[in-house]
Amino acid sequence: MVSLVSEFKKTIKNDHILDPKTKFLIAVSGGLDSMCLLSLLGELDLNSKNVFVVYVDHQQRQESVIEENAVRDQAQLQGYNFLSQKIFVQELNNLSETQLRNLRYNSLEAIAAELKIGLVLTAHHLDDQAETFLMQIFRSGTVMGVKGIDRFSQRNGLSFYRPLINISKKQLLLYAQEKKYFFSKTKRI
Repeated sequence: MVSLVSEFKKTIKNDHILDPKTKFLIAVSGGLDSMCLLSLLGELDLNSKNVFVVYVDHQQRQESVIEENAVRDQAQLQGYNFLSQKIFVQELNNLSETQLRNLRYNSLEAIAAELKIGLVLTAHHLDDQAETFLMQIFRSGTVMGVKGIDRFSQRNGLSFYRPLINISKKQLLLYAQEKKYFFSKTKRI
């Protein structure tokens, strides 16, 4: 079986999107998926000054302080820039997952614009792909027009790249266990 690191490096190489000169954001929540993506990026030959780790805090859970600190520590350990963005909304508890996701993406877009960065990496993986596909089928009642999560997408002129989209959650969990890696077990976003 091909190791996760080898599979990740092959994906990055084949996609021709990251090189040492590429300046980009990586959205890191502190959960398993994004912490693994952050760790895997450390396996690449990147200019650490061009990597900006962004933690977006919805301020909904007490664990967010612990998660932010873990993300900051790992980013600094890898020599990456760290940014934290707090979302201030009066009725945050009443927002849907879609609305929260839009707030996160809006935050990422604002940070990218400020830093003049055109690329954001997210940690969507194969299980997210399956979940998205099934949710669309349940909502529409048909498979016609249903599609999963794209590896590459655009939103308001900003490029989003999902290099883990063909990697399963189980592979990520095994990688994290092997690395004895901290990740928030309560994170579900």
